[in-house]
Amino acid sequence: AINTIFGFLMNNTHAIRGTMHISKHGKSSKTTVGMNGLLSIDGGTAEDTNILDGGELIIDYNSEGNPITLKATEISGVFTLKSDSDITLQGKTEFLPTAKLITQGGGDITNEGELIFKNGGVVSAFISGEGSLIKGGSNTLTLQGSEESKRVFYEYSGNT
Repeated sequence: AINTIFGFLMNNTHAIRGTMHISKHGKSSKTTVGMNGLLSIDGGTAEDTNILDGGELIIDYNSEGNPITLKATEISGVFTLKSDSDITLQGKTEFLPTAKLITQGGGDITNEGELIFKNGGVVSAFISGEGSLIKGGSNTLTLQGSEESKRVFYEYSGNT
């Protein structure tokens, strides 16, 4: 198992941004992204990932068609789903109250696990799958799809 922790580093008085990139069929396991850290994925799998407040996870468009999968993910920081990006969620994916979800429109999310929103915001992406979708907390969550999406309707057979 790979244990990776990265993010905010101090070099005298200068902050250094820690960055990790997963592509093609790459895989990470037990990764924690801390303050000023960035995990970018355009292919491959990230398992047991924790994005702390101040950290960022970017799911990028993949022109080669390599699948992107997140398994067991907890997000307190920023999650960005770029346009035309496709992602599969497995296990528990939890957006905690401090999480900021940025969907740039046109992304497709396939939920095969538990998708839990404890934060508010707007999701401009196509969501499908047989997993469960749970909204907790008092913040407003809007699922609006996207005109840029390959599909503009929600198609969900899991529990909501």
